[in-house]
Amino acid sequence: MEERFSKDEQEQRRLEVYLRPVIPASQMYTVSDRRNAIRPYVLSIQIDLKHNRPWRCEFCTKFARESVWMTSEWLQLKTPSMVSYVHLVCNSEIGECAQTLSAINSEMQSLAGAPPRPLPKLSRNGTKYPMAASCVNCNNEAKESRKHLKQCNRCKITRSCSTDCQKADWARHKVFCKTVKEVKWSTEILNHDGHDERNPGRWIWRCWIHLWKDSLIAKRSGLARVTAVARSNYDAVNQNGMHFKSSKYGDIPGWRPDRLCKSVGSAADTPYDYVILTTKALPDIIKTPTILAPLLTAPYIEKYPQPAYVILQNGLNVEVDLYHAIKALAQGEPKIIGTSLYIGTNLLAPDVVEHNGFDRPTLGIYRHNDFTTTTNSPEETVILEGIASILAKGGSTVSVVPEIQRKKFSKNFWNVAFSSLTSLTGYTLPSVFRPPPSDPSIQYEPFVAPKTAHLINEFTIPTLKAIMEELVSLARALGFPDSEDGLPSSTVESILNNTASIHVSSESTHAKLCEWRRSVGSPFLVLKPYTDSSLSFRIRLSEQWQANFEALSFVYYDALFGGYPDR
Repeated sequence: MEERFSKDEQEQRRLEVYLRPVIPASQMYTVSDRRNAIRPYVLSIQIDLKHNRPWRCEFCTKFARESVWMTSEWLQLKTPSMVSYVHLVCNSEIGECAQTLSAINSEMQSLAGAPPRPLPKLSRNGTKYPMAASCVNCNNEAKESRKHLKQCNRCKITRSCSTDCQKADWARHKVFCKTVKEVKWSTEILNHDGHDERNPGRWIWRCWIHLWKDSLIAKRSGLARVTAVARSNYDAVNQNGMHFKSSKYGDIPGWRPDRLCKSVGSAADTPYDYVILTTKALPDIIKTPTILAPLLTAPYIEKYPQPAYVILQNGLNVEVDLYHAIKALAQGEPKIIGTSLYIGTNLLAPDVVEHNGFDRPTLGIYRHNDFTTTTNSPEETVILEGIASILAKGGSTVSVVPEIQRKKFSKNFWNVAFSSLTSLTGYTLPSVFRPPPSDPSIQYEPFVAPKTAHLINEFTIPTLKAIMEELVSLARALGFPDSEDGLPSSTVESILNNTASIHVSSESTHAKLCEWRRSVGSPFLVLKPYTDSSLSFRIRLSEQWQANFEALSFVYYDALFGGYPDR
């Protein structure tokens, strides 16, 4: 439930309620039985969730009179669950607010992969439904009556104007009241220049998001207003929306963010809580502060506070340029979140994204030149939990850690070893791990040919292991312990086995990005010795720590020059 505006248009408030009704064992046999059991309960509690606050319409400043429920359900699970978004509006069938509500309904259904269905019509017959701001029992809308409304002491939600009204309604209300397990209120107050003053940890977020997959997840959460910047593919997305083909989230054609911009400059007209950057780390081509310059210069910095920046880039130390740029603004310590992201996506067309079914971001605060602090401060915790809650509610599998560099280091085992292999040899990972088709009716390529399988086992796999074992040695030099909280020695085998399990499948089509960028002539992460990318930064670290890394050096120089420097 969300109230967009209070009477003076300064306040936004949101309510989340977690309920745990009991379905009788006799009605748990089929999905239909479960639905028939839960629907009467849902219908009976709608009045309780309506009369809990002086709600105004979600889309205008009129008092809300109607509650519209949009529900997604997972009744087939062992523990059935359902999520309902309750929209409180002035009129759900007539006017601009009704049109906006209808558009939201269509979008919710498309996200769920359901065919478009209109909202159910109310039996009006001239009926004017009572204000949500009135007593749940007597519905007295007089201002004097509304001044004395009090919430139920047990559920802390439903409001009555007197003890008599509460007693008169108890037989009905107790069905809802006894199933309430958790209640969360959140508030955002907008002051006159548009800045945000919030109760920490209970915020309604507005995000500027650069990557389409993360835009979808954030929008699905219902907790974020998403502005997406589309650069090269702006025209296609503006015309058609974005088409997601995801084995996890479904087939979603025509998806759109709340706002679509062609450049960062055109998006720099409002404050943001989070800016999520998902470009490649190519500092020799363009540095991160250059990409984000409109947010780091006047007039933006004179009007708005700096947001928290979430850097979805591979490589160690990719945050350093942005850190120094924000530090120079003298607006306090930069708020930068480093990430380790496991996700399988391909851009099939300018407006089509393919997603293979998993997305696992790990988030942690970037601390400049600090690899060993392993406790988040209260302020850091608030920043991390804010974005983590958005991604988690949108469906992503999110982890928050107190020290992100060791997680990024571990993740980039994958990039340094496997991206280097595919980009330098021109072969995809299925050619290393996938056996030949065993069923004549199922054909695919590439695969490991029987006559060359021994060469892969003798040379390719040992080389991959050698690269990753050298990375473990470097991790120890940096102070990352051999533990789950640090970087365990088992990382080499687990990454090798996990990667193999993905690419033995006949459905594996994902190409490593370095390989793809090399094939089309685009720059990729390794450019020269002083780029802070996955591989080059490790070479500089190894030199700094006087370590000898033969396998890493071979891969590095082969990427730079097509061979070793003495070749």
